[in-house]
Amino acid sequence: MIVGLIIGLIYGGLVMIITIVGGVAGGEMGIAGIGIVGAIIAIIAAPIMYGITSFVFGLLYGLVLNFALSKTGGLEIRIE
Repeated sequence: MIVGLIIGLIYGGLVMIITIVGGVAGGEMGIAGIGIVGAIIAIIAAPIMYGITSFVFGLLYGLVLNFALSKTGGLEIRIE
């Protein structure tokens, strides 16, 4: 989720800057407001989506790994 937060902050920040500059240059600040709302949603949604995606793929990885290890005799670790 931390990676999602970092990406969300970078992406959201860039979207905010681009929409503000575009709104000022074009004289349409209403459009810039929509872009800012979208950027805030991206900042909030990115960590949540990254967390959910990481959890699901972690579960799938665990299932495949456990299945493969059960068919091949398992994993033996020796600690001395």
